[in-house]
Amino acid sequence: MGALILLAMITGGWNISVDAGLNLTQSYYNDAWQGDETGAITWTAITNMSFSKLLSEKLEFSDVAQLAYGQTYSQNSETKKWNPPQKSTDKIENEGVLKFTMGWLVDPFVSLRLESQFMDDANDLYVNPMTFTEAFGLARTILKREKAEMNSRLGLAFKETFDRAEGAENPTEGGLELVIDGKKVLSKIAKYEGKLRIFKALYNSKADELPNDNWKAVDFDFQNTVSVSLSKYIQLNLLLELVYDKDLVDIVQVKENFAIGLSYKLF
Repeated sequence: MGALILLAMITGGWNISVDAGLNLTQSYYNDAWQGDETGAITWTAITNMSFSKLLSEKLEFSDVAQLAYGQTYSQNSETKKWNPPQKSTDKIENEGVLKFTMGWLVDPFVSLRLESQFMDDANDLYVNPMTFTEAFGLARTILKREKAEMNSRLGLAFKETFDRAEGAENPTEGGLELVIDGKKVLSKIAKYEGKLRIFKALYNSKADELPNDNWKAVDFDFQNTVSVSLSKYIQLNLLLELVYDKDLVDIVQVKENFAIGLSYKLF
């Protein structure tokens, strides 16, 4: 990622957007407080980056990355002493897309995505596990206006997982992937960004060793973010994410995060 930033700055002609934010929530109760409430401090650091460039008349490259990490400190309900910090957020995601703008109804594309985390606490490993997804297919811009944009991609995708933990399985999956992303300016101070990713596996390298066919189920990840700029450096963020992966659990996972904190646009 650092190499891409350096390349963008040296070669010029890139559309660059980099912003960083720090969210903090806090509550505290002393020893005299009567009740089961406990204090907590949660901090989250987030960096969003995007780079795009028209490499030629018929070749466009874009790269989007998000880095996030946070911890929660909580009080013991009886002693009111502070417990060791627990990880609350940990995300590394980077996706590059190369699109061939042929002037057709749809445009061919190839993409590469990395998904990981900064710390694998269970195995005391950094940046583990890592999942790479290579995809190719057809892309289409559904909507493109001054204050709203929506794009879609449909193609074949191959997922490879590299887990350095002892005894870990490293399966490879192949199947169909649909990605729809969009953004909309809601007002002078508010904007919405969303991304829906649907994956249907048709092949699994470990299928014969698995106890069931859960890997064949359709997976999806639907992320929604509303950002409100209260001032130049203070921003309110509402995140709602819905995830379904039957390999992990046969129920929709829901993540909701409401935070206010400092935000600074570097580029």
